[in-house]
Amino acid sequence: MSFADTAIAGGGINGLATALELAAAGYNVTVFDKDEAMSEASRAAAGMLAGNDPDNPRELRELAQLSLRLYPAFLARVEELSGAKIPIRTTCTVQGMKHMPPGVRPLSDAEVRDLAPQAALADWHFFQLEEQSFDAWDLAEALPPAALAAGIELREHTPVQSVRSGSGGVEVETPTGVFPAGSFVNCAGAWSPALDTLPITPRKGHMLTATLAGAYQMQCVLRTAKVYIVPRGGTRYTIGP
Repeated sequence: MSFADTAIAGGGINGLATALELAAAGYNVTVFDKDEAMSEASRAAAGMLAGNDPDNPRELRELAQLSLRLYPAFLARVEELSGAKIPIRTTCTVQGMKHMPPGVRPLSDAEVRDLAPQAALADWHFFQLEEQSFDAWDLAEALPPAALAAGIELREHTPVQSVRSGSGGVEVETPTGVFPAGSFVNCAGAWSPALDTLPITPRKGHMLTATLAGAYQMQCVLRTAKVYIVPRGGTRYTIGP
């Protein structure tokens, strides 16, 4: 089998985004996925670029702000490589909290209903965030062809069974043989513990997509600590906890 500078386990958003960064830096990259790329948790995302969510852990605030600054260029590069569009679906969020953060202007009931018709307002205080969202399915369709266009080798239906030190790097064992590489990155997400002793445990969540009939449609994300509703275009919405 051919040699790669870096082998990556996991063809989800983390694996393919990492591969794109390495390829842009001149590295030869191969990505392995046990199924099809972008077929697992990467599609089960709301697509909110929620770096300013007041419920985010304080320890992640600096990282979240850095991610927000980098994301537009990331999406633009994926679009350029894939030839596919990843449209921004919303540009603001109506955030509901039991207690308002200091220095934030609360929205009046009329302002909330203008942005999010029929929203239940009892016991909640709302304010507006300038925040974008996109459809994770758009990114899921665009990332694999973007990776191929960037010269990344994508081996689907090829799970990584084990990784061991080898001559000049590592040896990645798969059902089709042993693959030599200079380094290895574990981007297998919830399946990572199968390859390492990482303290990662999957968590079950629930999301659904629904349609809302009628002329009154929401043009922003509506979010509290308990639920979010994200417009997907037309009358479609993604709802999650």
